[in-house]
Amino acid sequence: MTALGILYPGHFAEDDYPRIEQLLGSDIRVDLIGTENEEDAGGTATVTGAPDGSAPDHDAWLRRSVEALRLSGAEAVVWANTRGGFDQGWEGAHAQVRELALAAGMPASSTSFGFVNAAREIGVRRVAVAAPYADDVTARFTQFLRAGGLDAVAAHSAGQATAAEVAGWGEAQVR
Repeated sequence: MTALGILYPGHFAEDDYPRIEQLLGSDIRVDLIGTENEEDAGGTATVTGAPDGSAPDHDAWLRRSVEALRLSGAEAVVWANTRGGFDQGWEGAHAQVRELALAAGMPASSTSFGFVNAAREIGVRRVAVAAPYADDVTARFTQFLRAGGLDAVAAHSAGQATAAEVAGWGEAQVR
């Protein structure tokens, strides 16, 4: 059985991960490793010790996360904080994933790269973006997608929604 470790800030989508495991219907196990998270009024995820090295206790965060990954039996890791991946740009996201892979001793990626790789895999080059972020953050996401070779032809920002707010959205808000 292949074990995938997901480093996830916050507590807003835990029930999605067991469902992903069921939908895969294979021998892939998905282990969710929660990271510390606080949200400011602007909706920015302030992850204590985020993989970008910006938080004061970055090394402690990395040690705790890597230990939890090892205990889970993970064979690969995904940093599942989309904004936490793309906010530093294409090169910054690569550096973040590289550091995580080296510390964990296993392959690593992020959900930000997952969007680009998924589009490439299915042969899509043109995308439209609908994001919960403020305009400036959505613009950084579209820049990230463009750096990955995608043509972001349109973008819509829903405002400065926090992760907690987005988790509570129903069908009306998503449309």
